Amino acid sequence: MSDDDGLKPINDSDMDSMFVLPLSIIPLQTPALQSAKLIKNVRLRSAVEIFSDVQTGSGQVDVEGLPAMFGWPVDQVHPDLGIIRRLALLPSYDVYSLRISLREHGIPVNDYAALKLSPEKAAELTRYMIMFTRPLMKMIYSGEDVQVDSYDDLMKLFRDPDIKKARQRLETMAESLGIDIFDVPRFLEDYGDTFMS
Repeated sequence: MSDDDGLKPINDSDMDSMFVLPLSIIPLQTPALQSAKLIKNVRLRSAVEIFSDVQTGSGQVDVEGLPAMFGWPVDQVHPDLGIIRRLALLPSYDVYSLRISLREHGIPVNDYAALKLSPEKAAELTRYMIMFTRPLMKMIYSGEDVQVDSYDDLMKLFRDPDIKKARQRLETMAESLGIDIFDVPRFLEDYGDTFMS
């Protein structure tokens, strides 16, 4: 993305924030909303921030004020309004809680790769992840020498080139957790996102 095509890249600080959701990652129909952000304002209420500048301040619109601003019909709910209303109800916009909530609410995303912390913030949180995942790994792999220092290490356990061994690990995990083997990937996704949030 560049300034030449009218789009601005998402700032790392926005994705590291619990209070900012760049709407460019959500497939909305209204072009003006693509450069806007959904924010939790100083009152912790959700608002659409149309612009923000050091000199001009923050131009915020209440979610329910969007139909008047964009001339949407009042007799039916515009698709963008429906999505933004659901997003506005979320308690936080940190990327990991957001990933879980978007999956739960069936809200599509333009680019899931955008739902990442900056490399600096991810590295900062990795040491906490180790404490969070170690009990799970000990419970499931008590007899094996398993080293998990990052979420990627956890995922590598299930991408073992030895297909039989990888399947056995998946079956062990599913049995330990009391879930179907096909639910393990979703569980791991939610587990990782819950930890990071």
